[in-house]
Amino acid sequence: IIVTTKKGKAFKRKIEFTAEQGISEPVILPNYLNSAQSMSLYNEALANDGQPIAFTESEIALHASGNNPYLYPDVNFYSGEYLNNRKPFSRVIGEFSGGSDVAQYFASVGWNHSESLNKLVKGNNGSSDRFNVRARVDFKVNEFIKSNIGAVVIYDRQHNPHGDFWGNAASRQPYLYSQLIPISLIDEEALANNIDLEKVKRVNGGFILGGTPQFTSNAYGNALFAGYNQNIQ
Repeated sequence: IIVTTKKGKAFKRKIEFTAEQGISEPVILPNYLNSAQSMSLYNEALANDGQPIAFTESEIALHASGNNPYLYPDVNFYSGEYLNNRKPFSRVIGEFSGGSDVAQYFASVGWNHSESLNKLVKGNNGSSDRFNVRARVDFKVNEFIKSNIGAVVIYDRQHNPHGDFWGNAASRQPYLYSQLIPISLIDEEALANNIDLEKVKRVNGGFILGGTPQFTSNAYGNALFAGYNQNIQ
């Protein structure tokens, strides 16, 4: 592969800008097993190893019915509840070149902006920006010697919510727990255990975050309440 770096031409001054704005979408997203399928196959794997099954047929049927997704969840992180079908992007590129018979210059500046597929994050909270500057100067030292100087600067900024959404989407079993629980379903036993619903983080007014003692990561909690990571390179 031969890469030819652009350079300026003597007595040909040129300024050029290009701007693009569009929408990108994934070619394909994973299609994982649902709760009932996962539970059935897990039972089969345990039986093949000579171990007791983990789920009864009635439990599997309750998850499959979808009648109570909060008590018997079937979470799909790749569904429309969590992901948009497409995301917007913007791109701007500027190029400058020119010079004389002694020295010629070329410089380019670029900016690429992309937002997130994750529907739970808003605006720049799930965005990435990349700025780059590239410059080159070719000059003639004398009639026999020519030289050049070049420089490249890249600024890469990633701004994303805490938590590993994509890692959880790929590894978290769909039957473990519902990401949201309606406050109206909180029973008297929970209230008797000194749970103050006035201090609990709420989503859309009527829901609280779901979880278990073993699994405390929550997609809504990470996106809305846990703050953000900003990586700059």
